[in-house]
Amino acid sequence: MVITATLAITAAMSLVTGMAIDAGIDPAVACRIVELESGWNQYAVGDWHMTSLSTGLWQFQPGTWVWARQSMGLNNDLALRTDWAESTRTALWLIAKGYGRWWSTWEIAKEERCFTKC
Repeated sequence: MVITATLAITAAMSLVTGMAIDAGIDPAVACRIVELESGWNQYAVGDWHMTSLSTGLWQFQPGTWVWARQSMGLNNDLALRTDWAESTRTALWLIAKGYGRWWSTWEIAKEERCFTKC
C-alpha cells in the first residue's frame, strides 16, 4: 500500500513538473502549491469552512473550476477536478493568466519552493 502511494505521488510530481515546464511556469512553485493544497492526494477535499468544497490536487472550488474550464473551452465536469492532468492543465492555465494568487498558498509556494523533489 505504501509503495503504491509513493508511486502515485511520484507519477503526479512528474506530470506536474513536466506540464509546468511546458507551460513556462516554475515547476518548483507548481509542485509546492500541490503539496500544500492536497499533499499530492488527487481525492483531497478541503475548505470545510466554505459553502462548497475544494477538491483534487489543486483544490478547485466548483465555481472556479467551471469558470476556468469554460474560459479554456474545455469540459467543465466537476469530476475532472480529481484528474491529475486536467486539474494541472487548468491550474497552470490560471497561473499563466496571472491568477496564481487565487491559491492561498501562492506566496508561500513562491518563497519556499518544494519540500519534495520535483
